[in-house]
Amino acid sequence: MTSPSPHLVLPRPRPDARLRLFLFHHAGGSHMLFRDWPALLPDDWEVCLIAYPARLRLHREPMPPSLNDLAALLRPTLAGRLDRPFAFFGHSMGALVAYQLTLDLMREGAPLPAWLGLSGFEAPHRAPKKTRERSLHRHDDATLRRELAALGGTPAGFLDDEANWRAVARLIRTDLGLFETWRGDPLAPTLPMPLSAFVGAGDRLVTEEGVSHWAYYTRHWLGHRCWPGDHFWFAADPRPLLDALRADIGRALALGGAAGVTRAAAAVPA
Repeated sequence: MTSPSPHLVLPRPRPDARLRLFLFHHAGGSHMLFRDWPALLPDDWEVCLIAYPARLRLHREPMPPSLNDLAALLRPTLAGRLDRPFAFFGHSMGALVAYQLTLDLMREGAPLPAWLGLSGFEAPHRAPKKTRERSLHRHDDATLRRELAALGGTPAGFLDDEANWRAVARLIRTDLGLFETWRGDPLAPTLPMPLSAFVGAGDRLVTEEGVSHWAYYTRHWLGHRCWPGDHFWFAADPRPLLDALRADIGRALALGGAAGVTRAAAAVPA
């Protein structure tokens, strides 16, 4: 196996893991969103936290200019780690990164995730319209801070502190710009692996209906789940989400994982 990438964090290495789970985090945040997850997941899983540039120990590494470029930058992180069943889970911008990386693997003819879990992000044919309407990264500071506070995920009062805001504002705007300017490929293939989607009922950024439209992008739709709460409904207690994740990965493995790839796009409504 190749040496770990600087974009890979392994809280609990498992060289003989039965399954690898790659976790992709949200805009403006870090892999620390998932810091408690490894201890709550099966011992024979290797949980792989993906670290984006421009934050924490990678703060000197600039973010790529587009989300597709970010996916390409992260692709080598997977090298040598696709030799057994693996799964992707991404939240918010991380859902889009996980989806784009899956498409990249398909185009390469590389091994594919046995399961794809997408949280807090609407299906590609809906997301561009919503992101154009909101364009959070173009808002003035006061408006952006209000919008971010309403989404949840930050300690109370954090965004009101001027020093805190100066420290994170550029990163947040850059991250938001990546997914708000991303446009899906209308010729992207239907995903062959089972897919599940997740959303908070009180999410101001996405809707349950929009998240449910991921069903059009896979041949094996495992459904969506909606929980009470905001965009980060699982942050305080991830256990209900992790129970669902374990169950759906088990279902995906029982289906045989990603068996075959088709270039025939699913019918996607306008």
